[in-house]
Amino acid sequence: MPESSWTYRTTLDTLALAAEVFRGILSVGLRGVWWWSLGMTWDLARLVGLEKMLYLMYDNPGMVHRVMGILRDGYLAKIEFLEGNGFFP
Repeated sequence: MPESSWTYRTTLDTLALAAEVFRGILSVGLRGVWWWSLGMTWDLARLVGLEKMLYLMYDNPGMVHRVMGILRDGYLAKIEFLEGNGFFP
């Protein structure tokens, strides 16, 4: 299971420092890119390759189901961590 170990306060402090360092040069902000979709199928494709993933869906759907369950549990733990640490203001 993946573990996350950052805090929202540290993120805000780092953001403020970056804004100070780059003032007048660059705009600084927080961005997230994966919230529209968790994209777990793409994670599986990156792990085993797209072609092999498609074959596995046919040849061994039970294994694909178990791996997707592990990915799901990991993403749920990540979302719970983010929520519990104030990353969803």
